[in-house]
Amino acid sequence: MSNIEVLIDDTFTGPGIKELAPLMDSIDLDHETKVSWSNTRVEIALLKQYPDRKFLLIVDDFVVKDRTMAALGLSLSFPAPLLQKAANVLIEQKLYDWRNFVEDMKSGGAHSPKWVLLKLVADSLRKGRTPVLADIVSSLIHDGIRQEDVDVLLRLKGRNGN
Repeated sequence: MSNIEVLIDDTFTGPGIKELAPLMDSIDLDHETKVSWSNTRVEIALLKQYPDRKFLLIVDDFVVKDRTMAALGLSLSFPAPLLQKAANVLIEQKLYDWRNFVEDMKSGGAHSPKWVLLKLVADSLRKGRTPVLADIVSSLIHDGIRQEDVDVLLRLKGRNGN
């Protein structure tokens, strides 16, 4: 499903895919179809009926975006500067500002801090390192640790994140 993009906009009031389904044949294939999205099974089933269409799924928050990305098997991609900034504000003492970084991402970012952390860990593992951050990301994903608290957990481990 490479023709799908998911964006966060809690002010979007457009129609959902259920409302547009009866009109879908009259919409130009090259036109990107912007729909309000809740990530329900019905919405996913309808979306799969139109594999050749370009969709822009508008969600309310990171939680729905994360679930949508996972449910649709969409790839996570991040700009290199974003990943570098995340690593710097998390582990570099001189640049430490993780909590503000997370707040900035929540208020206007296109990416979830949770998935940025996962990407940092994955990149480090691919380089043959086992970062302390891997233990923390596991707690974040599985145990419900708040993403704002990752910096504290990292410091409690007593080492940097690489």
